[in-house]
Amino acid sequence: MTTETAFEIVTSPAAIEPASAFGLLYADGMHGAEVAREFRAAFKRAQKFGAFKGVKVSVTSDRFSGGSSVTVKILAAPFPAHDRRRVVANIRRGLTAARTTRSDRMNLLVAQLTMLANLWRRDESDSSTDYFNCNCYLSVDVDLDDAEEHCAAHALVAAESLRYAVACVERVEPLADDRPVEAVEHLARNERADAEALARAAVIAAPDSVDAELARAVLATLERVERAPWDLDNAFRAAAQHVARAMELAGRTAEEGRGVCDAALAA
Repeated sequence: MTTETAFEIVTSPAAIEPASAFGLLYADGMHGAEVAREFRAAFKRAQKFGAFKGVKVSVTSDRFSGGSSVTVKILAAPFPAHDRRRVVANIRRGLTAARTTRSDRMNLLVAQLTMLANLWRRDESDSSTDYFNCNCYLSVDVDLDDAEEHCAAHALVAAESLRYAVACVERVEPLADDRPVEAVEHLARNERADAEALARAAVIAAPDSVDAELARAVLATLERVERAPWDLDNAFRAAAQHVARAMELAGRTAEEGRGVCDAALAA
């Protein structure tokens, strides 16, 4: 039976971001490779005692002319890396560059791993004066495959725009086929395979109809969601031409069709 301490949780705000820091377990002469080795061992001990359950990390170190570095990458976690509400909000705002969407639990995990690594670091740097003096630089990053999280957020926002557009078309010409509407609802629930199957069936049933163009709008949206999940522009834009064409087939002008698309993006 071991009595060796697995890890230490520091709760003092002063200890989290001090002006200068000497890790509790820092020893003179320690550099990146030694810090990385100690971190790996401590992380494994922590998991043995039940901490960081379901978390997988990679730890690498590098030495260069100006010093050394340690890079910790989170490869797996038992919770989402991003907060879907924040991703959805960014897409709705029409942002094209990412804002912070990381989930609170992931931010906490990053902070905990950073504090664990800092037990073996010495850092007397002062960024305000461009003075850097530490035994190693530290980076804790998230390297998860989070495409599915972003796809789900995109599917929800695009489905909201599609609902609006389909409703506008239906007011002009009632649909003969319910499958485009059902496909949109499946998309809203991120049931993308079901949405695709329904949309393709609607296209096959009547390829030159208003219904088919709306089904093609769903298919174009699906393709865009899965092709570029990290682009925070509304995926409905890829479907706009099909919605506009549906309006034309219903007897309205191209300008009216474009107006429906613009309103759907703003909905």
